[in-house]
Order: sequence, then structure tokens, then C-alpha cells
Amino acid sequence: QMCIRDRPDTDHPLKRLVALATEDFASWLLQQPVHGVTLQTSELLTNPDPLDADLLLRATLLDGRTTLLHIEFQGPGSRRPMRLRMLDYMSRLRQGNRDILIHSVVIYLANAGANDTGIHHINGIDGTPRLMWRYDVIHLWKLKAEELLALQKPGLLALIGQTQIQKPAEIIPAAIHMLGQSTQGEQRERLLSELLL
Repeated sequence: QMCIRDRPDTDHPLKRLVALATEDFASWLLQQPVHGVTLQTSELLTNPDPLDADLLLRATLLDGRTTLLHIEFQGPGSRRPMRLRMLDYMSRLRQGNRDILIHSVVIYLANAGANDTGIHHINGIDGTPRLMWRYDVIHLWKLKAEELLALQKPGLLALIGQTQIQKPAEIIPAAIHMLGQSTQGEQRERLLSELLL
């Protein structure tokens, strides 16, 4: 069950979108083909309090390895710095999943996270890094809509409204056409609804 309290308005529809097209998102974010993907529970339990991650996907890569893909969506106005939240998420994920690869990604929306590179460290008293962590960062608001179209993954097309659209009269119809050609039935209807949202 996914928790949506204290989230930006776009957060819930984006979680819904990923759940509709888990393989498209997993192969895009892992930057390689996947064999299968299942949605995992997103509550990370560790004493003294639970922490809700946005999405966890268990993806099987073509070479047979399994990875836990952790996705966080972040708009403007986070109360706690994302780098510290990710450190917390990643350490809890590792404690609960010691024998699996873990890949974390933050997808920033609406001008958020402009300075986040996803590479962080905390120095010790001698000035050298004592703790280092890394996650992938996608600034969706910097991405050009044409780049998403070029990926030819219908599940990603509903994200176009969060990207830079220089020619909306061309891009939106092209996205709708691609969705119409590449999907069918309930998945098509739901992805078109998400695109319109």
C-alpha cells in the first residue's frame, strides 16, 4: 500500500503511472532491458518509526539478476533535504534486503532539486569523506519532451506534461498517437487519462 500524505499534487498520479507501466519505467531508470517487474510494498520498517518510500519495484534483468528499484518523486517544498532522506531510505533498504542489488532514483518535478547531483558525502574531522552515498537524479523539468518520445516506451509518455515542450501542437498529438498504437484496452485508457491529468 502506498502512502500519499504530505505529498505534492503530482505525486499520487505519478505513482499510479509507474504502477501502470512498471517495465517501461524500470528499463528506463535502470538503463537496460528487464525481464519482469513486480511492485513491492513501499513502507520501510525500522525501529523506532516506519518510513514511506514512494515506490519500490523488484526488477529481473535480462541476465537473471534481480534488483530493487527505489523511486522517489520530489516537487518543490520538501521539509527535509532529499540527500538526507535518500540516505535514510537507502540504509533501511540495505538492512532489509542484504542479498539484492539496490538502485535508487530521485525524479524531480517543477524546478525542484536544481542543485542535487545525487552524489553526497559527510566528512570526518580530518576533512576526508567518511560516509558517501549516491543515487541517480532525473530533473524531469529539464528534460525535453522529444527525448521521452524517442524512447518509444508508452508508459513514459504521460510524463510529457512535466517536461519542456517546445512544440506542444506537435508533441501532444504524437504522444497520443504513440499511446494509441502501442497499447490497448484498459491500459490505453488509463495511460491516456494520466497523460491528460
